Amino acid sequence: MKFLFLYSVILFHPDVQSTRWVQNSLHCTFSDDFFEMWTMSASKKAVLLGSLVYFAAGDTFAFGNLKSSLIGGAAATFVVQGIKYVTQRRRPDGSLDRWNSAFPSGHAALSSFVAVYYGEKYPDIKPYVYIWPVLVGLSRIYLNRHWTSDVVAGILIGSIAGEFTAKYDSRLRGLHIIR
Repeated sequence: MKFLFLYSVILFHPDVQSTRWVQNSLHCTFSDDFFEMWTMSASKKAVLLGSLVYFAAGDTFAFGNLKSSLIGGAAATFVVQGIKYVTQRRRPDGSLDRWNSAFPSGHAALSSFVAVYYGEKYPDIKPYVYIWPVLVGLSRIYLNRHWTSDVVAGILIGSIAGEFTAKYDSRLRGLHIIR
């Protein structure tokens, strides 16, 4: 079902209208700093720092979660970077870099991966953590770094990776990549 939705978004690409709508309708003096903060919260450095704080404050269960989330997050990032390299999609601001093209959004993928993985591990926090990828995705559109379909694709890739990682968590914990 998720792949069908992703395919329809790519096929009918309402990107320009929806991207401009987000940028125009959410614009105010407060918005620039607000959305910049949400974008920074999903940077690789910020997510890694948050993961290390979680590990330091946790127990052996936290170590297992960290191990699984690093493996799953690395796999999701690898998929996103591979797609970026192949698609070479220009960003809404006009920039184009083969290794960092617009499609799909890495920030949206990483934030949705973390939200879905930890939402599955701790169901009580699920409604709260699912807000994060939505705000990160809106921030990427608002800041003119991604088209709407880039964000939708990133959220879908991250969600699928998060579900997969949570489902096969016990097998990932058994891997001896990180001791």
